[in-house]
Amino acid sequence: MAQSCKAPLGEGCLSSVGYLLWMAAAAIALFAASTRQIQGSVLNRQFAFCGCGFSL
Repeated sequence: MAQSCKAPLGEGCLSSVGYLLWMAAAAIALFAASTRQIQGSVLNRQFAFCGCGFSL
């Protein structure tokens, strides 16, 4: 797309990094919640699972 519009090479790089960071945050939340790394009540783990779902 960028080549056909003659846009600079790094035009969409920031957007690509942004969604990769969102996916990494979701993966970390899912891993922490599923391996019981999150201490406290069950409500805290459920919050991490919901955060994972919304981040995805």
